[in-house]
Amino acid sequence: MFDKLEDLLIRYEEVMGELQEPGVANDPERFRKLMKEQSDLAPIVEAYNEYKQCKQNRRQPDDAGRRI
Repeated sequence: MFDKLEDLLIRYEEVMGELQEPGVANDPERFRKLMKEQSDLAPIVEAYNEYKQCKQNRRQPDDAGRRI
């Protein structure tokens, strides 16, 4: 399951990179497809990043040296 989420994260980053390419604005169909894919992936990627952050925070010890 996490491998699939990592793949989606990578694809999201690729899409975001493609959207920044200068020529993409000249191709309305490509731009539309990339924007659709970005909007589909964004909530999943945001939730996965939040999960990873929470997991990371749990691994860090608090000030007393205990895990939180």
